[in-house]
Amino acid sequence: MLPPRLSPALAALLLLGTVGCAKQETPDPRIGTGRYTLDGRRVHCQARPVLDSTVIGGQRYRVLRIVLTETSQPAGAAPALTLTFQRPAAVPNALYAFSALTYAGGDPAPGTPYRVRPESTFSQTSTGHFSGTFAGSGPGASTIEDGFYANVRL
Repeated sequence: MLPPRLSPALAALLLLGTVGCAKQETPDPRIGTGRYTLDGRRVHCQARPVLDSTVIGGQRYRVLRIVLTETSQPAGAAPALTLTFQRPAAVPNALYAFSALTYAGGDPAPGTPYRVRPESTFSQTSTGHFSGTFAGSGPGASTIEDGFYANVRL
């Protein structure tokens, strides 16, 4: 017995269905990875850059925020840790200096500032990728330890 023939319309639908399944989203090349430990709980993240500017004491600064969003949570509900760096806008080759570490979400309370520890680092590669390490002390006994971010790009 011969197999039944497909109508041209049905064959086209089947072909389009397989093409649709093969389509994949291209990942955003600016988004890197990160990880930190908040009060003993290991958090894996996506690291996303945000560039802004501000004026402090009459001098303009470039402000780079690296927002670390937990990958294990739904996108809109995920707590985030924001690392803030700044440098004088008039000095394009100046390194960014770590200026703030803020946790937004859950416990501790949203917007909780942490004192940046001196062992925190920041580097930029010749290809424009940012990476570094961080740690901080928050209210009470809250701590952020063993933090890092890598492959973040504007």
